[in-house]
Amino acid sequence: MRLNRSWVLIAAVCVLLCRPVASQSSVAPQQLEIPTPHGPRTATLRLPTGVGRFPVVVLASSGNPAMRAELVEALGARGIATLRVDVELRVRPTSGVIDLSATQELTAWMTRLRNDPRFERVMIGGMGSASIFAMQAARAARADGFIDLGPAYSSPAVTEAVGRTIPVLLETGADLVETVVQFVRQTSIPRHPEGERRSPRDIVMADIAGSRISIEYGRPSKRGRVIWGTLVPWGRWWMPGADEATTLTTSRPLEFGKLMVPAGDYTIYTEPGDTSFMLIVNRDTGVFHTTYHADRDLGRVEMQGAAAPAPAEQLTFAVEPQGSGGVLKLIWDDREYSAPFNVGR
Repeated sequence: MRLNRSWVLIAAVCVLLCRPVASQSSVAPQQLEIPTPHGPRTATLRLPTGVGRFPVVVLASSGNPAMRAELVEALGARGIATLRVDVELRVRPTSGVIDLSATQELTAWMTRLRNDPRFERVMIGGMGSASIFAMQAARAARADGFIDLGPAYSSPAVTEAVGRTIPVLLETGADLVETVVQFVRQTSIPRHPEGERRSPRDIVMADIAGSRISIEYGRPSKRGRVIWGTLVPWGRWWMPGADEATTLTTSRPLEFGKLMVPAGDYTIYTEPGDTSFMLIVNRDTGVFHTTYHADRDLGRVEMQGAAAPAPAEQLTFAVEPQGSGGVLKLIWDDREYSAPFNVGR
C-alpha cells in the first residue's frame, strides 16, 4: 500500500518532535593538558550544553571526589563550565616547606582558560587543603573571583589581602550550588576582550628570598613592527602589556633602590626613553591598559638597559634571583630592561 506524501511528511515531523531532547544538565567532558616543570598535568573540563560564552570555575581539591562530581553536574545544569584539578603538593627535601608548584599549576590553568574565547569569566574554588593554593593562585592570576568550597586553611590576613583586589565568597551556606551560581553570575568583572586574544595572557611567578612574587600580563607580539621609539614612543607613559592591566603581586616588601614597595598588588607602568627607561609602580589594580592615573603612583625607579640575549617576538617578563635579592626584567625585540631589588621583612 502506498502512503500519501503528506502523511509521510507528517509522520517524519512527529518522529523528530517526539525524540528525547538532551537534558540541559548534561555536560561534555574534555581532557586538557598543560606542561609543568614536573611533567604534563591533565584536568577535566566540562562544558554546559548550548552555545555562546560560558563562565568557568576551576575546582581545585586534593580529595573528596564525590563532592566535586555533584558540584560539576549541578553547575553544568545552571550553565557554568568547570575544570576539575587535583592539586599535587610537593615538599622541598632540604627545608620541608611546600614549594610553589601547586600554586603555579593553578595559575597556569587559569591563564589557559582566560586565553580561551569560550569563557567570559574565570573563577576558582578551593576545597579542603587545596583552598590556600587556590586563593594564592586567584590573587596572582587575577581571577574574576575566589570561592571557598571547604574549610579555609589560610589565615584571615591572607584572605583579607586577596579580598582587596578580587571578589571573594567565603560563606556558601546551606544551598551551596545556588550561592555559587549567584556569586558567579552577579559578580562585576573587569573588561575582558571577546574572541581570540591577539596578546595572550601569561604569568611569571618566583620565590625570591621568601617572597612570592608574580606578574600577570598580556603578551603582544612584534609582528614585523618597529617597537622602540615607534610602537612604544619615547617620553610618555606606557603599560608594558595588553588588554587588562599588567599586575605585580608580592607577599613581602620589595626595595627597588630608594623605591619601597610594600607587600600587596600593583599595576606596572613605564616611561620609555632612548637613553633612560623608568619603571612606575602604581597603586591602581583592575584597570585596562589604556588607563593611567598618575596621582596613584607609588613611585618610580630607573631600569638598566642592555641588548637582549636573543630577539624576543613577544613581550616577556622575568623575575629571577640575583645576589641576596632578585631582578625584574622586561624583554621585547632587541632590548632588555632590568631593575634589581631586595626583599624586606
